[in-house]
Order: sequence, then C-alpha cells, then structure tokens
Amino acid sequence: MKRLQTAWIALAALTLAAWVGPRTARAGEDNSPIPSQLNRAQQENLKKFLAGLGKPKRLIPKGSRAVGFAALDTEMSREANIKEHLTAIIPERPTAAQAEPRRAEGFWYRCSPVKGKPGVTVKRVVDLNTGKQVGQTEVFADYPTPLSREEVREAIQLAREKSDKVKEFYLRAENSNVRVDDLLAEFGAGAPGFAGARDRVVTLQFHNEDAPGFLNVEVNLTRGTVADPDRNE
Repeated sequence: MKRLQTAWIALAALTLAAWVGPRTARAGEDNSPIPSQLNRAQQENLKKFLAGLGKPKRLIPKGSRAVGFAALDTEMSREANIKEHLTAIIPERPTAAQAEPRRAEGFWYRCSPVKGKPGVTVKRVVDLNTGKQVGQTEVFADYPTPLSREEVREAIQLAREKSDKVKEFYLRAENSNVRVDDLLAEFGAGAPGFAGARDRVVTLQFHNEDAPGFLNVEVNLTRGTVADPDRNE
C-alpha cells in the first residue's frame, strides 16, 4: 500500500500490547498514565491536575492557542459531546543541574464530533511541584499524537467486527491465546480512499500463540473502517 505520510510514534515509551480472547483484554502491564519516574508528591500533584480538568465541552478549548489550522470551522468551538483520550505525559528530561523534572507536557487527542472528520491534539504543561498549569493550552491540527490504550482496544474491536479475515482467524484459533500487537500508527496511510491526511490509522498484527503465522490489518479509527492486507505465513 502506498504510504502518504508515516509518523512513527516516539513521543513517549508507550509500548502497547493488547491481549484478547480467553484472557482478559489489557494494554500494557500498567494502565496508569502517571510516569513512574516521578516522586510520590509529583505523582499526586499530577493526578489532582488531571482530575480537575473535567469532561471536554468542545473540540477547541476556550482560551487556547490554535496551531497549524488553515481556518477554524464554527463546529470546532461549538459545544458538543467530545470524546477525549489522554495519549502521553512526558516529564522534562533530567540534567546534571536538575535531577528531577519540574514540569511535564500532557497530550490529549480529541475526536471530532462529526463522524469521519479528523480531531485535534491538545497540549498542556503542568508544574509538577504545584499541580498547576503553566502557560496557555495549545491545540494542534496536525500533530503525531501517539495512540492511547483505549484507541488500540477500539481498533481491535473494529477489526473483529468488520474484517472477515479477522473473524476467520478467531474461528480457526478457537480456544487458543490470541495476541494483538499494534505495530505502527500512521497518518493518511493506506490504499487510495482509505484515509485522509489527518486520519488516525493503526496497523494491527494478530498472532495465534499456538500456531505459526500472523495476520496484518489496518484500521482507520477516524472513519471506522478496516483494510485487510494479505496474510503472511
């Protein structure tokens, strides 16, 4: 398939492996978004900050700075039912003069309330020692935001519902353990017509733990569609 634009996700160490089938579905060993390298006080301050944000009411937060938009549609500022995913929290890198980070950047992906349209990335900076936001909230039109664990689970569910090859794979696996790896998140990737320039696309690889071979499937989370590349043995 032709790749229009590939964005390797390297914002944070978010190695996600989702297990489905006979085992309880999970994504990674630790589902907490709080970076483990922070001290206890910083972790608590970050938790309070996240808890205080509340549910988003519009695609573009009030008072935020929009980055990379050719124009803002009126629907972006209109109140709506907005689905939001916390995708990464990245503390400052330690230095010789500063052993512990003082701030962290948080990234959220907000899905468009209009089905099939791309969403936006929201970025906030928080002071880890006070739990308060630093500076203005920024909103990006085109940012290589990593997929959240919830999005990976949604992609797996879409593949199981819409891909005949995945359905057949599970029938053949029967009671075997099935492992699903999310290999690559891309933007505007896939066959012509499969994805727009800002669509969120993930390649899933299904493994039967008790048999050789695997199955690759591409899922467009923005449009809710699935593409079935050839199976590799």
